[in-house]
Amino acid sequence: MMNSKITKRNRASAAGLIFVIAVCCLSVFTVRSFAAFFDTGLSARGAAMGGAYSTMYGSPDLIFYNPAGLKNISNPELSVYYHNPFSGLLNVDFNTTAISFAMPVYMKGVFGIGYTQFAAGDSQDRLYQETSLWAALSYKVSERFQTGVTLKQLSHEYFPDDRTMSLGDKTFDSSWSASALTADIGMRAVLSRTLNAAITYQNMLPADIGIYDKDEVPSIMRFAGDFTNGKFTLAVAQDIRSQDWGDKTTTCVGSEWRISQKLAMRAGYNNDEVSFGFGINMKVFGEDNLAFNYAYSVPSGISSVVSHRLELKLRRGEKVVREKPQKAEKKEIFWEDKGEEIDLE
Repeated sequence: MMNSKITKRNRASAAGLIFVIAVCCLSVFTVRSFAAFFDTGLSARGAAMGGAYSTMYGSPDLIFYNPAGLKNISNPELSVYYHNPFSGLLNVDFNTTAISFAMPVYMKGVFGIGYTQFAAGDSQDRLYQETSLWAALSYKVSERFQTGVTLKQLSHEYFPDDRTMSLGDKTFDSSWSASALTADIGMRAVLSRTLNAAITYQNMLPADIGIYDKDEVPSIMRFAGDFTNGKFTLAVAQDIRSQDWGDKTTTCVGSEWRISQKLAMRAGYNNDEVSFGFGINMKVFGEDNLAFNYAYSVPSGISSVVSHRLELKLRRGEKVVREKPQKAEKKEIFWEDKGEEIDLE
């Protein structure tokens, strides 16, 4: 009987110790990622290009990078994304999932929604979770300039066991979860036939997700540009975060080679990882288009681990290319009869 009690006590202590170690490890990985709710992925195509994705357009997953990029979406489109980071580390179960959907709502506007979730631990033994809800509207000001705005709700939650709850930590006296609202704004400009530029301001409204102490999600100012010539794109991006700790900037460089309408190859680099990937497009259900994107990333600073990102995109119907309305030609008028009386005398 005594041995049974000791065994149960040891198991409870071990479970509590595992939870504390996992939270500490999560904090380390979060610092490595610079901040909560910050991920260089959320799109397999974007991750394969090293995160230099903000100048792209016409895809629902761009809601996570630059809402102005939702432009030129003429049919309803759905994207489903999965990321398994640090694959190869024993007893580490991190995963990120994201869903985005976009559709045109009027001639110059596209509406998009998104959902992301980061989880530490499996469904039966989850330790920590981040979720975010996104709602965006893109507006085409002109053929050369687009803008967009996104509203977001950020939430995170810890899942302690009985042993951890009995420790009496003041940090979690009132709650084990917190949430806050914030917003993004983005712009995209066509500078020339081959050059594009974009600016995104993420988390522009202060978002305090602290449970005990203040814990404000850093705002991010992203400057990006790309050179696109035919089937090849070379893109760069610079992220600047408003935080007082860790690295405050991230530099991203990416490329995409569209070999054909059905196949594209990609490669990219940023402060955290080197990435490679590809994309395959195919017709399904008649005129619908199904795209599969994959990214393989090697994190820097952690040996013997890799990250896999998978993404499926479905577009309903054949993509519609809206041509710019032609202005009516002015007719040359030689003489106009205004109906005036003329005195012939």
